[in-house]
Amino acid sequence: MATKIKIICLMLFLSVGLYGQVERASRWTLLSDTTLQSLTGINGVITPKLIGGTTTTSDLWLQTTNNTGATGADMHFLVGNNGGTEAMTILNSGFVGVGIASPGYNLDVSGTGRFTSRLGVGGAAATNTMLHILGTVAPASDDAWGFLHSGTLEPGNGLTAFAFGANPTISAPSGETVNVAGLALYDVAKTGTGTIGNLYGLYIRAMSATATNKWGIYDATGAKAYISGNVGIKTISPLATFHNNGVAMFGAGTGASLTDSS
Repeated sequence: MATKIKIICLMLFLSVGLYGQVERASRWTLLSDTTLQSLTGINGVITPKLIGGTTTTSDLWLQTTNNTGATGADMHFLVGNNGGTEAMTILNSGFVGVGIASPGYNLDVSGTGRFTSRLGVGGAAATNTMLHILGTVAPASDDAWGFLHSGTLEPGNGLTAFAFGANPTISAPSGETVNVAGLALYDVAKTGTGTIGNLYGLYIRAMSATATNKWGIYDATGAKAYISGNVGIKTISPLATFHNNGVAMFGAGTGASLTDSS
């Protein structure tokens, strides 16, 4: 009889203990309603892994506070010696910083970065472009600068859109006049006590590979000039240092036809 009583008492003890463990486990899923410290009496947990669930669609939530989020309710990811390096920070504003503790943008990276494939900015990456920039740059009262594939530039009234890229769109709002420069090269400002030997406004060097023509100048209707050692105007096969295939005008004259006199 005594043995049976002992067994029953042991079963009751184990049942109560098991219930406590289950209850504690169920409370751990309510961290949004109860703080971790109230459950454990400490302000941290040492564990090598957090798992959201066991199903193929299980999610994992990380939440800074169950109160009204305000400035300072940030999420910090620490690595290194005793967490001495802040590898990534997510502010309450949603700004994400990599290598920076106080990001000022949606993504703020301090240091180098790497993309091993195509990159799209302002839209999806294009299959034929390593850097594909979309979207609109529209300063209220300034020039608009862009390195574009098919984005839109809208400078301020009377100012200039400087586009370097393929197929950009220039927006000219009603009643405004804008200027466009496909490629703009501005003067540079010098600092320091050294000397600048050469200061080229434009320096273009031909490619070293053998080719029929190494230079080409086009307008909207097609090719207008090629340069391959000799300079040709309106010809793709210049026969002399300067070869003009057409009428040349000098000064205020009405034009003169130049022909080979040899």
